[in-house]
Amino acid sequence: MTHADVKTLQEKLGVINTGYFGPLTLSAVKTYQASKGISTTGYVGPLTRAALNTQYCVTTPTTPTTPTTPTTPTTPVTGTEGTLTATTSPTFVETTLKKGDTQKSVLAAKLEARNSDISVQRVDVRINAASIQP
Repeated sequence: MTHADVKTLQEKLGVINTGYFGPLTLSAVKTYQASKGISTTGYVGPLTRAALNTQYCVTTPTTPTTPTTPTTPTTPVTGTEGTLTATTSPTFVETTLKKGDTQKSVLAAKLEARNSDISVQRVDVRINAASIQP
């Protein structure tokens, strides 16, 4: 196996830097694993990587952040009452639905808010059908 990571591994283990994971690198990995109390498989898995990272990777300590002072809660301002008007379209796009139909427009509605910052989060529509055609 060849890879740039193999070259880095060989450099850290003091093996001739060929970039090829051969018998010399395998032997060096097993020796390293034995020195760290890791099972000597020669496979550079999670335990071996963690030991290598602890030994060779420089970590920069993070500076703790200063906690912020909590803000005083604001008192809600009472406003004027607004209105929400909902009107339905006099005609529907689809007049007949069949079992299994999806994405059919059957109802159109217009919502209009006046004198308020009304935000509509959800609209529930219940359709009571007299029958469903097969």
